[in-house]
Amino acid sequence: MTAVSLFDARSFFEKALLHGVRHGIIPPEKVAAINADVVMLHGRDDKPCPAELTTLVLAPKLPRADVHLLSRCGHNLPRERSADYIAAARSLFGTSAG
Repeated sequence: MTAVSLFDARSFFEKALLHGVRHGIIPPEKVAAINADVVMLHGRDDKPCPAELTTLVLAPKLPRADVHLLSRCGHNLPRERSADYIAAARSLFGTSAG
């Protein structure tokens, strides 16, 4: 048995998303008004926080969001796919080191 199988947070995120929508924690119009480039990286094999319940729900509400689902990657994207993580940051923020 793995740690992931001991703690599956899907029900938590489903409840949190539903709660946020019902109670307007961040009203949809405020999310839609975010006028910045947004890059969302998500491991396709993320078990604790599946993209289907998090990133793929939020991204369509952000007018300038790009989503990258990374294969062979779970919950710890910066460790599992470091080069892709850094490349996305450089693409978004530029390559200047200082």
